[in-house]
Order: sequence, then C-alpha cells, then structure tokens
Amino acid sequence: MIRFTILGVRVCLHPLSVLMVLLALSLGIRGEMLAVLLALTVHEAAHMAAAMLAGVRIPELQLLPFGGAAHIENPYALRAGQLLFTALAGPAANLILMVIAAAMGWSGALSAAVANKIIGANAMLMGFNLIPALPLDGGRALYALASERMGRHNALGLGIALGRVLAALLLLAALAGFFAARQLNLTLVLASVFLFSAAPSERRALSEGSAYAMLNGLRPYGKPCCAKVYAVDAGEEISSALRVCRPSQPSLFCVYQGGKMTGVLDERTLVEALSGGSRTVGSAGEWEKTGSAKGIFSADD
Repeated sequence: MIRFTILGVRVCLHPLSVLMVLLALSLGIRGEMLAVLLALTVHEAAHMAAAMLAGVRIPELQLLPFGGAAHIENPYALRAGQLLFTALAGPAANLILMVIAAAMGWSGALSAAVANKIIGANAMLMGFNLIPALPLDGGRALYALASERMGRHNALGLGIALGRVLAALLLLAALAGFFAARQLNLTLVLASVFLFSAAPSERRALSEGSAYAMLNGLRPYGKPCCAKVYAVDAGEEISSALRVCRPSQPSLFCVYQGGKMTGVLDERTLVEALSGGSRTVGSAGEWEKTGSAKGIFSADD
C-alpha cells in the first residue's frame, strides 16, 4: 500500500489502482477513467462529510482497484440513524452528480459524450454500492434497518451471506467473460476477493463495537472520555490484568478466547469478581453473567 495523509485522514492507495489507471490511459479510455475518478471522489467526499456531520471519525480512506472505501471509526458502535445517514451519503452524492451532468448536457454546457460518461460512471458506482451486501453501502444500510428487528448478529450474518453470494456472482461473470472472449476482467475478480474476505473484519468490528458503545456511555456531560481499552486473554489472572488500571482513568478489557473476542469487562467487574473468589478474567466474565455484577457486553448479545 502507498500511504499518505490528507487533512488528518490516512489515505492508503493500492498499487494496482495506479496500474489500472495507466492501463486505461494506454488503451485510450482516458475519458471513461476520468469520469470514474470523479465519481469516486464525489462518493467518498460525501461519506466523509456525512461522517463529520454525524460526529463520526474517519481514520482511513482506502483507494482500491475497483473503488474506494472510507473506513469510519467503528460502524457497529453507531446508532442506526448515524450509520444509515453515513452509508447512503455516497450513493446520494452520485445521484446528485448524475442530475447535474444531465442538466449541463441538456443545456449545452457539456457535450453529450462527456455528460453520458459522467452519468454512466456515477450510475455504475451508485448501483453497485446500493446492493444490500456487506461491506457495501447497501449492506450497511440493510444492517442499520434490520439490526433492531433481527438482532445485531443475525443482521450481520445476513449482510455477510449476501456479500458472499454477490462475490460468487462476480467471479462467475468474470469466468464467463474469460471463456467467451478469452479476456479476464480483473476488476470483477478483485471485487469478488474483497467481498469474500470481508467477513472476519466485519465480525471483529461488531464485537469491538461493544467496547466503543461502553466508551460512549462513559462520557459525562458530553465531555471526551479518557478511558483506556485493553485486550486480555480469558485465562489471564485478574490481579495481573488490574495492574494496568489507574485511579484517574476508567479501563475496559476486551476478553479474547481462541482468537475471538467473547465480551467486554470494566475494571469494577474484575475487582468484584476477584473479591468473590474468581481468579481468571474468563471466570470473571462467567461469574458476571449470573447477575452478580454489571459491566460486560457479551460478544453474543
């Protein structure tokens, strides 16, 4: 990845993106490439603007061979309205740009050929991103709408399953094109791989969203919370985990077992569990689930 920073946002540019731009220029499709780059810029800028309006931080922007992705702090720690607004801002911006290009083409401010290229690029990007499959914008919107009715994990599972179905269809389309014309569409293949590989990061983000939600709940009177979040193994001694705590700073512990996060404990829960006879962080979590203390968000909730 080629990394640089713009206005405090880390930008990661995939080397294949540069190669695809050079390939497009060498094939004489410069106009189409410029239209796609304009559509991507407007799309991602709209995501970033919507995130700022919703009070969501975007630490990283990825530019991939088949598109861009603005990574918000943690989508699963947001309220449904925040997530829906942020996810749909990109496709909405593409729709607005299509209307502007059509109006300029109709008035003669743009040639019909240029207007058609801009409309086509934005329509393609908007349509693809509105497919209700994770991690696309449509998948985020689906999760925001379905999570309150189906539950967070069921909604996530539905979005991931639809993403894998879409990945399989894209791969089949690439293979069909290869056998028919002896040309492999690299964009379809890379998009398929990206969709297939997104599931682990989406599940991890859902689990970690519990910690972010707890942090938001610890913000008194709207002031920033200075809590620290630590990762601990379920078998670690409670007394060892508590050594990192400071009297002036709240601490949260993301508990991992077998490489998977199983819950989030606060320091009060660990202290009470230790007083109650528990010795390991994992046993403190099980002890807390009996109702003896408060402060855990289970990753299965």
